[in-house]
Amino acid sequence: MSKNFNGDIYEKIEYMPITFFANTLRVGIIGGGRGSYIKAKTLSSNGVEVEVLSREFIDDFQNISVTLIKKEYYKRFIEDKHMVIIAISDEEIIDNIIRDCNSLAKIYINSANFKKGMGVIPVKRESSNILMSINTKVGNPKGAVMLADKLQKEIVGYDDFMEFTGNLRNTINMENAEKLKLLSFVNSEDFKYIFDKGKGKIVLELFYKEKINEFDFSNKKK
Repeated sequence: MSKNFNGDIYEKIEYMPITFFANTLRVGIIGGGRGSYIKAKTLSSNGVEVEVLSREFIDDFQNISVTLIKKEYYKRFIEDKHMVIIAISDEEIIDNIIRDCNSLAKIYINSANFKKGMGVIPVKRESSNILMSINTKVGNPKGAVMLADKLQKEIVGYDDFMEFTGNLRNTINMENAEKLKLLSFVNSEDFKYIFDKGKGKIVLELFYKEKINEFDFSNKKK
């Protein structure tokens, strides 16, 4: 085993995280196997409009709400899509799809070889008010799942707090500088401690009583 550990053992991946609004997104998936089905199920269950193109489909596709097109790949299929997911193994067809995606400036994911695509679908976990996505820079999907499961337990403890501070941000009307000062104050571990003790309203009224009159504290944990 090499003793030279000065450099990275793995080539690290640089990500550019972007969160899309699911109900505005049209995705085309090419392939009718298990991997295609899992991605189609995940996307459609979150409100994404999904069309799947393949010569054959596994039976599981009949149980999800997606549009199935039983054909060979053709370029027009991707023209009205925001994103294309390639879920086949034929390298020649994959190369053709990638060329078409590049010519049409489409975002594409290559399930056969993620490094020859433009991105990956991250592991997602959520609570009522928090959405969290995780990737690993060394390409370790199982590790990302393990970490996501661990962190989900943490974010649940912040759920009511995020709802409270988010509603406060979207309700109060202040000058920008003053509002920023208030939001910096409430979005802190110190204020979360106060909030968890049920003293959030009391403390806010102590410092900002005249500024938060329009904020409705009813039915909110204080």
